[in-house]
Amino acid sequence: MTVARPALTFVVGVTGHRSARLKEEHKNRLQDQLSDVFRAIEDECRKQLEQQPDLYAPTRPQMVLLSSLADGTDALAVEQCPETWAIAGLLPSPQDEYEHALKTTAPAGCGEHAAGEFAKALRRCGGVTILPRPLLDDDKGLVRSRDVLLRQIDVLVAVWDGSPHVGLPGGTADTVEHATETGIPVIWIAADRLQRPWVISRVGDVERDTPMADATSGPIADLVRQALAISKSSHRAREPWDIKHHASDAADRLNDFLSESIPAIDKGKRQSWDRFLSELPENKFKSRLVDVLLPRCLATDALARRYGRRYRLAYVSVYLLSSLAVAVALSGFLLHDSGHDHIPWSELGLVGIEFLIVASIVAIVWRGQARRWHDRWLDYRALAEILRHLRFLSLVGQYEKSSYVEAAARPGADWLLWYFRATMRELGLPSGTLGPEYQRKILSATVAAELEPQIRYHAANLRMHRVWEHILHRSGNVCFAVALALLLGFLVALSIGKQFTVWTAFLTCAARWVAAATAFLPSLGAAVTGIRFTGEFEGAAERSARTGAQLDLLQETYDIALERLDFDLSAGVLFESARIMAADISGWTSLYSRKPLTLPG
Repeated sequence: MTVARPALTFVVGVTGHRSARLKEEHKNRLQDQLSDVFRAIEDECRKQLEQQPDLYAPTRPQMVLLSSLADGTDALAVEQCPETWAIAGLLPSPQDEYEHALKTTAPAGCGEHAAGEFAKALRRCGGVTILPRPLLDDDKGLVRSRDVLLRQIDVLVAVWDGSPHVGLPGGTADTVEHATETGIPVIWIAADRLQRPWVISRVGDVERDTPMADATSGPIADLVRQALAISKSSHRAREPWDIKHHASDAADRLNDFLSESIPAIDKGKRQSWDRFLSELPENKFKSRLVDVLLPRCLATDALARRYGRRYRLAYVSVYLLSSLAVAVALSGFLLHDSGHDHIPWSELGLVGIEFLIVASIVAIVWRGQARRWHDRWLDYRALAEILRHLRFLSLVGQYEKSSYVEAAARPGADWLLWYFRATMRELGLPSGTLGPEYQRKILSATVAAELEPQIRYHAANLRMHRVWEHILHRSGNVCFAVALALLLGFLVALSIGKQFTVWTAFLTCAARWVAAATAFLPSLGAAVTGIRFTGEFEGAAERSARTGAQLDLLQETYDIALERLDFDLSAGVLFESARIMAADISGWTSLYSRKPLTLPG
């Protein structure tokens, strides 16, 4: 059984003016252009699936339109959305309050029409996410809705007259501005002038004197390809800065990952998931976590453990075998008898053993490098951790890729973000009202199954690494100290032995053994020091101490969030948890990236 391939999922957000600002003479054009844009997006998604069938699950592409369902642009977009797409609603406040707001903010006599367009759009939705009422009576609901929308989407379609942001937070201009600032491409459909759709990357593009290319004639295909690309940058540095890292091709590493056979799943990890899931509300999104996220997280964790064990066993074996090779070579020195005129079989046997040991060292390192044990361990562990964070971030739509960029900063590791993005898009938003009771269950589940176990893990990890650091440090010192003591003792014995004839024969015999021991012990000490250096036990202990302390302090914020049950605070503390753990992943990756499996030397 291999790792699950994600379904190709592409999420399109929509924003734009309401009915009062859309002129009737432009309505047919807007409908046609929305339809053209959606068709161009779908065509390119289908083409990408045909060109890269090995990367995706064998299902049709899942295009999702995410809309606030308001009258005007949103209602037009839902109306023109192809039947093959899924439509998801995102309401900034409870449904009855939102509908009332649409009625009361529409022009006189148009309230019922606005409510009718909303109801019609609502009927086409496969699911609706309803954000709770803001604690303060301001535009925070729209701002919150804007932020949640932008976290979910790959592209924003905006029907906009190009007027600047004039004080309506969460409005059309404000949403377009925030999208361009965060790097989300915007397909701009002019609300009040005859022109084809444009793909813009900054708000100032709408004021161009010269027209841009028709978005449906190529730019949309380009942005879809870019959004689905494994590596976001095709730019290569000039010499001498273009350093080719071994196995740094992200596409190859992704294909290797998707071809991995899954080892046995850790029962403890599954039990942690069971505890977490048992606290969640019973709904369709919980089923999606079980069907989509759970198997991927457990499989990636199992692969990380497999390659972590292989890497650690390999470098420990290489150092110890190197020390053993020295011991075998010294044995030949001890057994050598210069009285023979030919090489004894015992010495030939030792040469053969020496050859086998050195060949084993080379074979272990060669196999580890060829199979990329070190790279796979780092990649799979980082991916397993960031996928696990999705189980609580996804419950409040708090998707955020930027926190994990550093974890994928190693050459060729940007495939991690590709898989992370594909999984979070496939999960989508939870349906229903994300109110106080919902938040309480999520926060309680995260504390019980994520925060407290992570604090215990880092406390145990801190103790374990400090113990190993102490043991290995002392062991290396003992090897050198014993060698020094033997040499000093032998020199003292030599100086005294000259006065006692009976010691001469003994010292002559002991000289070889002392020489062998004082050569072997430093090599053993060097091997132990090499294991200690590669294992970075002290650095790992310091990292766990820092992360554990931060998570421990965060418990107070969880207590406050559980008391207030304010959506912004709840989402914020969940995101802060992920940020702290993401920083730990980045530090861990940076620490061990410099410890590849190589021949000792």
